[in-house]
Amino acid sequence: MFPKKRIDNLFLFICNFLIINVSRSFLIITHQKNTFQPLISSPSHSKQHCLNAASRSDTIKLDDTSTKKYQNINSFHLVSLASVFDTSPQSLRDMWRWKDTALGDGRDYFVPRPRAISDFQTLFLHHKHQPYHARSSDSRTDLSVHVKECAILSNCARLDVYLVLQTTFSTETYEDLIMGNTTIINSCLEEEAKQITARVFANQLRAYQNTKLNRSALSESLSTLFDLPGVIKLESKESGIGPIENEGNDNDIQTKVKELTNSVSAVNGIENITRHACLVAAGMKDRPSRPGREVPFRPFSSRDAHVMLQMKRTVEVSKGTKLQIILKAALQAGKAARDPKKVPAILPLKSYNSGEGGRYTKPEAPAVLVEIATQAAVDFAIEPAIQKCISNLYAMNSSEKIKDLREKAKCLIDTSSDEVDDRLKKINRILHLPTLELREGKSIDEAKLMKKNRRGDWTE
Repeated sequence: MFPKKRIDNLFLFICNFLIINVSRSFLIITHQKNTFQPLISSPSHSKQHCLNAASRSDTIKLDDTSTKKYQNINSFHLVSLASVFDTSPQSLRDMWRWKDTALGDGRDYFVPRPRAISDFQTLFLHHKHQPYHARSSDSRTDLSVHVKECAILSNCARLDVYLVLQTTFSTETYEDLIMGNTTIINSCLEEEAKQITARVFANQLRAYQNTKLNRSALSESLSTLFDLPGVIKLESKESGIGPIENEGNDNDIQTKVKELTNSVSAVNGIENITRHACLVAAGMKDRPSRPGREVPFRPFSSRDAHVMLQMKRTVEVSKGTKLQIILKAALQAGKAARDPKKVPAILPLKSYNSGEGGRYTKPEAPAVLVEIATQAAVDFAIEPAIQKCISNLYAMNSSEKIKDLREKAKCLIDTSSDEVDDRLKKINRILHLPTLELREGKSIDEAKLMKKNRRGDWTE
């Protein structure tokens, strides 16, 4: 017979083991459900699959008498909540308070907020924004935008919203773009990213302020400490999903949107955004919550390394593969920047203060050593991660174009014909050279290839 105390301990151990494994299995299944994409390997495509491929064509019929040519492109944007100064508007101050309540103030890093972050990202993905040409007096700039991917990093120092926008350009606007007149386009896309972010911020802030009056101090404290449901308002009337009733006549929400649009900063482009994320992961980036405070590089500080854990959680709940590539590159850069094997120049800093504080605080490292270690971390950890990330994203973009080209070509095949296998092999041979050109980043005349396929005069 075993002692009762030992049996109780064994029972508790088994219960804990089952709970941990069941929770882990649930998270894995949920992640697979959200990221699984079926691959079609059969030569005979379904009608719906062909319709999906055809819907990506560049010509959109607007009415019975006219057609417009459109071009879809993806752009990368990072929108960050700005620092608070004496002259900052009240909505910016309130937004920082809302962030601490809904997404955490950084002191509760052992309590993840996957539900709140995921719901907040959903607001951006389902956000309905008025097309730019409907709000702009510039008739040359005809475009519409929607959010394709979203990731949010929230901690005690910052609130960063990573966005991938899919923009549909009209013929005239796209011609301006390919002729090199990108100034108007880039400014429009940056303004769109800031407008979308400010609108989601403003609606969440108003919903929070409207419900705060009815909430007790206990519920307010619990929502600050734990990842409780309902912190992010998903109802269309109180969120950024879809237009709000009488929003055009709502002076309060319009004022908040305008103030927050002017109170957020934007970074555009894959390289700039990846560099920002890598510097954040390495603990080198300025912190908006503490304006004017110097941020020295402390590779051996466990406090500064906490951002790595926060960024891992961001990757786990992020919506979109492209942004995951950027954030994973940042994690690799942050890890390499703190590794003496990758960056030997950081070893001398181990003998100095790492920012932990306490009774036996070490002296501060000389500025010369910090500067040398910082530059070495940038050269050997951050820049290689940026270049690798850019290469991976371009490779992914080429793969998507190649897959789209093959789908369109196969959809034009008569699957009822006896020669379908021979025709598929011939198409694959013909598409070999265009595929190589796409992988090299070159452009191809897709319309000409499809026209030849329709006529059946493919020549090798």
